[in-house]
Amino acid sequence: MVQIIAEAGSNHNGSVAAAVELVDLASEAGADVVKFQFIYPENLYLPEFRDLKNRTENLAFSQRKKEVLSKSDWRAVWAHASDRGIGITASVFCSAGLDLLDQLGATFVKISSTDLVNTELIRQAASQFNHVVLSTGMASLGEIEHTLLSLEHIRPSPVISLMHCVSSYPCQFEDSNVKRVSRLRSTFGLETGYSDHTLGHESALMALAYGAEFFEKHITMDKSLPGFDHAHAANTEEFKLYVSLVRSAAFARGSGTTNEQTDSETKTRARRGVY
Repeated sequence: MVQIIAEAGSNHNGSVAAAVELVDLASEAGADVVKFQFIYPENLYLPEFRDLKNRTENLAFSQRKKEVLSKSDWRAVWAHASDRGIGITASVFCSAGLDLLDQLGATFVKISSTDLVNTELIRQAASQFNHVVLSTGMASLGEIEHTLLSLEHIRPSPVISLMHCVSSYPCQFEDSNVKRVSRLRSTFGLETGYSDHTLGHESALMALAYGAEFFEKHITMDKSLPGFDHAHAANTEEFKLYVSLVRSAAFARGSGTTNEQTDSETKTRARRGVY
């Protein structure tokens, strides 16, 4: 069975109540996991840009500062996810994010495409978590191989999964390149998923046919809210449809491991013969 991850990201906009609402949205739609982003702006962005004459405020830094939740805030969100019976985790971008996620507890940690070549962060993640998901947006096969080789001596060996991603927001359907899912699977022999940045569900169904085993989709309560991800995220009804279609398609795909008859075939089986 495929796993579906509701990517809440930072769409809580710095509000615990909104984070809780995103957990509810993910749970009610039937997602397996809701995922947030632990972003400490000072560890990811420059607060301003400078040249010889001017200083310009980095608006991304300012926006991210408004979105930071405290440890106690996150504990409340984690507790609510537990009450709802849905898995919860986060993407991390620095050691502080890793440590927080480690304290809160999660079945896996996600490393974004931005940090696919940040072997120091990934090695730390692999040392702290049993399962690490690496997003591969913008990456060459050589870069992915280099990162995987850097993890060979981590003990105990963590489970590493790859996630095909096209790092454009939103991603145009014709640019989704979902056949790369099968390329990643055959090249590295690892469980491979699909981080879907398109505005629909069609590319996810195609990725499923190419062997994607887990899916990630951005969610929001309201596309008109301020922030980086709301406009291209799936709202409640869109995400419910997404989950329903991907799960139905997964049943239709079957296991592919045998050529056994289905129950319906057994009931209607007919062959020519001499009687």
